[in-house]
Amino acid sequence: MRFKGLRVLTRKLLHKMGFGVWKLRSAEIINFYNYLYVLSRLNGSVTYFQIGAHDGILVDPLRDFILDNPEIIRGVQIEPDPVQFKELKNNYASFPNIVQLNFAIHNQLQVAKMYRVKKAAISTNTSEWSGITSMQPDHWRKTAGIKKVDIEEFEVNCITLVDAIEAGGMGIPDIIIIDTEGYDYQILVELDLAKYRPKIIRFEHGIASGTMTANELQILIGKFNAFGYQVIVEQNDATAVENSFIFGVFG
Repeated sequence: MRFKGLRVLTRKLLHKMGFGVWKLRSAEIINFYNYLYVLSRLNGSVTYFQIGAHDGILVDPLRDFILDNPEIIRGVQIEPDPVQFKELKNNYASFPNIVQLNFAIHNQLQVAKMYRVKKAAISTNTSEWSGITSMQPDHWRKTAGIKKVDIEEFEVNCITLVDAIEAGGMGIPDIIIIDTEGYDYQILVELDLAKYRPKIIRFEHGIASGTMTANELQILIGKFNAFGYQVIVEQNDATAVENSFIFGVFG
């Protein structure tokens, strides 16, 4: 408990200086969590748009920041799975500035088929299986231990990213986070960065598991660079950061 108290105190002190403390997955010093603290220091607030929010807890890159800074953050969480959406609503019931939408993001379809692991196949030891819901019928094959009999199909209403941003009523957010288990590339390659220009975009590339190809990631990096973003690639995720934001911090 003594060490936990010291960590909390350290985080609060660094927060006042515009930085946070986070467990790094690599040798990088500048990381997504610190971006959140720098953004809050510069703006006094943080707005975000999260596609594939799941229950808002499992492997969620914003959860700790939200718990530490509920008064300065506003957001829209999108989750297509009605089972996880119910959990998401419950988990954020005490955050009036964060709203939830039960849609899938798709560039063309109004209704889509999705595939998830059946509840009966998920145990406490495999809780992460609830987070692999995808529009790809065979996406489950990328996770060891899952069998075809464990998968069920369901339908979900779809909305475009642009329409979802408009429906959120928040304007262009500071941050867009995307984790769709296989549809991130399609969303980002169609995003009009000349009109919809967040400061930070975080997405899952999942090259090691085949979620996105190396060529698709290179296409996205080229697009981001052309519109004035730098891209930091991690083991499974990538973060595109607008140049003006970087210059504002280090300039």
